[in-house]
Amino acid sequence: MKPYPNISIILTAAYLLASLAASAADQSTEEEHKNHKDRMTTVINTSANPVPVTVQNQTDSDHPGRTPYQDSFSLEIDPGKSADKSETFAVNIPAGTRLVITRINVLGELPVGEKLIGVNVDAFVGGSASGNFIGTTFHGTSPSGVIFGGPLDIYAGDGGSGMAADAGPNNFSFSAFRDSTVGTAHAFVQVFGYTVTVP
Repeated sequence: MKPYPNISIILTAAYLLASLAASAADQSTEEEHKNHKDRMTTVINTSANPVPVTVQNQTDSDHPGRTPYQDSFSLEIDPGKSADKSETFAVNIPAGTRLVITRINVLGELPVGEKLIGVNVDAFVGGSASGNFIGTTFHGTSPSGVIFGGPLDIYAGDGGSGMAADAGPNNFSFSAFRDSTVGTAHAFVQVFGYTVTVP
């Protein structure tokens, strides 16, 4: 009769083989994980150690071809006159670009009891003017004034969206109107927009 091998030896051998196979699989998985980690880069920054950012070419972030623009102009209505008409200004618009106007703000300082009716703005594109009359409303009497010493009546208004102006001399013209001819009145015009390259 053929003797049976010792069952404990067989089980021990099977256990050792299974352990070796599992160990080899673990090593293979660890090696794959290490290789995968080598191909990945994880950046962790806290508020104490932020990622440095450099802003270049600071233009309108939604429209990189736009460059923000703003400028201000002063008009004076002399005693005996009810208007200061057709004051022209050479606006600093770079050559090869066009100014797109998004807003015009008007501030008026007048002798007490007078009214700034408004300011007419003409902007020139291709030698042709487009105009926009900006009416103003009364905001009170300032004992100190805003720019000049008071007491002065203060008027303000907004408008001008949709206008444009080319680069070059005399591409803006302003006229300010009041309802009186007594004393000196002032109107200050602020223009906001952006320049774009002309094709």
